[in-house]
Amino acid sequence: MARNEEYEEVPHKNGKRFAWFVVVIIIIAITTGCLFAPAFNIISVEAEDGKNVTSGEILEKAQIKLNENIFRISDAKIKKSIETLPYVKKAKIYRKLPNRISLKVEEREPYAIVKYLESFAITDKYGYVLEIKEENTMKELPIIYGINPDECISGRKLIGTSMLKYENSVYILETAEKLGFQYNFSEINYDDSTNVKLYIKENDIDIIYGEILLDTIEEKLGHLSSILLQLGDKKGKIDMSNEDYLARTVFTERK
Repeated sequence: MARNEEYEEVPHKNGKRFAWFVVVIIIIAITTGCLFAPAFNIISVEAEDGKNVTSGEILEKAQIKLNENIFRISDAKIKKSIETLPYVKKAKIYRKLPNRISLKVEEREPYAIVKYLESFAITDKYGYVLEIKEENTMKELPIIYGINPDECISGRKLIGTSMLKYENSVYILETAEKLGFQYNFSEINYDDSTNVKLYIKENDIDIIYGEILLDTIEEKLGHLSSILLQLGDKKGKIDMSNEDYLARTVFTERK
């Protein structure tokens, strides 16, 4: 009796190798074409002005040459160069094929001013020095005194004791905002770490705060807020530096 036999077809190894070889050749051809074809030579590099950094500054740092191949520029090198601008937190590069580049940046936001000798250092919330100006052009920002000028360098973060003082000052400002504090601290004087002074310009009120202890800030600001509400439009000095500040806060009216 005849018997039907089924045979499993075995793939041809040489055929597979040839197929992979063709794929590799195609990839190399496409890559070579992209890297050397004139159609991918850059004809335009664009950047937008930010709040505190101009498109000209961004383009100058990027140093992207026209007619250079769009795939051969180094993203890492360009980003690193742009991010040396103090106001630039992060840079991004977008390729608009076939031949245009768009540069965008995320900026650091001015948060406070550090009094720097006879000048003013603009800083972000994290103690990064954005620039140093001879005149204060950002009147809405609080001024912090008592920071070591040797630790205040444009394009770098504050360091050492200066950074600790700055962080404590930011904590006071952030806590006041969180509590819905109705007044703006226009000055924080940290010349004496054990006896910090605050100033509220809108009410012309000096505050002898005392030492900044993180675990008492909320309670102390809450107490200060209730005193200010009681004082109304009175101007003067509030001394709450005593350890028993809840019972021994003293107000001296300005005449």
